This record gives sequence, C-alpha cells and structure tokens, in this order.
Amino acid sequence: VGGWSTRSVPPAESAQRIGDSYARVRDAAIQLRDAKLEQINLAAANARNFTQFMVELLGTLALLLLCVGIITMLRLVRVVCFQVDDLTSVVEKMSGGDYDVKCKDASIVEFNLLGRHLENMGRQLSTLRDTNVERIMAEQRRTTAVLDSIDDGLVIFSDQGVIERINAVAERQLGVEPDATIGRGFEAIGDESI
Repeated sequence: VGGWSTRSVPPAESAQRIGDSYARVRDAAIQLRDAKLEQINLAAANARNFTQFMVELLGTLALLLLCVGIITMLRLVRVVCFQVDDLTSVVEKMSGGDYDVKCKDASIVEFNLLGRHLENMGRQLSTLRDTNVERIMAEQRRTTAVLDSIDDGLVIFSDQGVIERINAVAERQLGVEPDATIGRGFEAIGDESI
C-alpha cells in the first residue's frame, strides 16, 4: 500500500536496532558533554589568566603611580624647602640690619610675591634707617655744639653713674685727657675725698 513496507520486523531485531540507536545517541551526548566541559574549562582557564593579568597590571600601575606620586612629592618638598630657606636667609639678613636684600625667583607664585614684599620692606627700612641716622647725627652735632659752647664745665652721668659726656671746659678744669673718662665712673674725674 503506497510506499510503505508491510514487512514485519521480528521483535529481537527491532530491540537490537533500538539499542544500537540508543547507544549512538548516548555516545553522541557524551561526546557533546565532554566537548562542552572542555570548552567551559578552557573558558574558565582563560578567565583566570585574564583576571591574573589584570590584577598584575593594576598592581603594576598602582606601584608606578605610587612611585610617581612620591617622586613628585619629594620634588615639591624640595622646591618648597629651597624657597623657605631662601626667605629665611633674607629675613635673617634683614634682622641683622642688612636691608639691601634680593630674593631668588621661585617656581611657586606665592613665594615670589612674598619675596617681592620682603624686598620692598627692606627698601623702606633702609630709607627709614638712613633718615633716622641722619636725624640722630644732626641732633648729636647740635648737642655737641651746644655743650662745647657752654663756658662752664659740664659732666653728664648715666643712671648707672657712668660718664656719658664731658665737655672740653670740664676736661681742662679737672685735668683729664679728652675722652679718657667716657664710660668710667666718678672716680675717673675727681678726688674721691671731695
């Protein structure tokens, strides 16, 4: 009937064919499972290798960044210390009375600004000192002229009893050498029995 065979297959042969087909399907499933397990193991190994590479790369980058950071920090500290030392020496010179100071140019703007202020302050202090010295010298010349013009002998003592000033008339009257008594006590000019 149609293209179908009507021949009957004995049950033993049919069981044999089913058993062979089952064995082939089972062997194919086992091969497929083994191939997939091998692919999974290979992917896991690749993932482990990639992860290990990334960890090593990140560790290397972190170490490199740490070294760069340390080097940068050391250079910055060196620059700051150099500028602080320079400004310290300028301030020490100024505190010693040397107002003609020059600050070295710095790579940090704030230090340059501070250096310019110190230089300006030095110029102003120098001008003030020169003005005060001239004023004091002029006052001292006037005082000397007044003391020397007095016809009477004059001896000026400090609070500690030390001779600060003696005019020429007093030197002649007391018979002492000029300026030999300055800085000495009363006994340098007079008779202790007086």
